Amino acid sequence: MRFLKLLAIFFFVSILSADELLLNGGFEQWSSGSDSPPDYWVDALSFDATQNSDPQYVHSGNYSVRLYLNSTSTQSFYQEVQVTPGETYTATFWVYDNDPAGKARIWLRWYDSSDSLIYYEGPSTYTSDYDGWQKIEYTTQAPAGAAYCELQLRGYDDTDWDG
Repeated sequence: MRFLKLLAIFFFVSILSADELLLNGGFEQWSSGSDSPPDYWVDALSFDATQNSDPQYVHSGNYSVRLYLNSTSTQSFYQEVQVTPGETYTATFWVYDNDPAGKARIWLRWYDSSDSLIYYEGPSTYTSDYDGWQKIEYTTQAPAGAAYCELQLRGYDDTDWDG
């Protein structure tokens, strides 16, 4: 089984107001237990992660998320954030990825007020194998008609997967 060592701080910040829009963006709250998604986060695809408190793999605070990559399928979890059409947003997260076959990235899915998907996007870049923290950012503008954004944190294991 391969895993991204840890996914830590994950912020979704409005550039215009500099307010943090995510709830539990630092992954400090885990009221459903350490084997469930952190509070306010939802399992999107094949979530297999645990709470971590090892200081070596915590970027700030007391906890981070350890995401296990147990298949070649996309594995992710997300949080929905209310947005204003036309406003610019930046998603930033820190990841500790020292697995040569693992990688992570941000993915955004935009919905209208009727819960219909109107657009999806994400950066073409992924984390790379590096024994240290990497800062990943993606800036974009909320499309016309968007009421909320599903901000996903995705993990992949697409080379030399050994199950």
